[in-house]
Amino acid sequence: MEKKKRPLRKYTAIAKIGYNKDTKENIFVKYRFNNIDNFLKFLTTKHTPLYCNIFYLAGNQRGKLCYTWGKNKGLQTAQ
Repeated sequence: MEKKKRPLRKYTAIAKIGYNKDTKENIFVKYRFNNIDNFLKFLTTKHTPLYCNIFYLAGNQRGKLCYTWGKNKGLQTAQ
């Protein structure tokens, strides 16, 4: 039986959600998604993120930074 291929997601994000005082390390999470607005709603309800970097995951710009999000500044395009 052949395994079904999952469709490729458009974006991936790495977000800082906290700091562990015992090990003195930052806590990061990584998600893959298609819709930026829905992802930011999900991220803010599930975690309390400090910032998030969103990268292209498909197309000719694969791996390049496209947006940044901060808890104070909001969503901004990368330069």
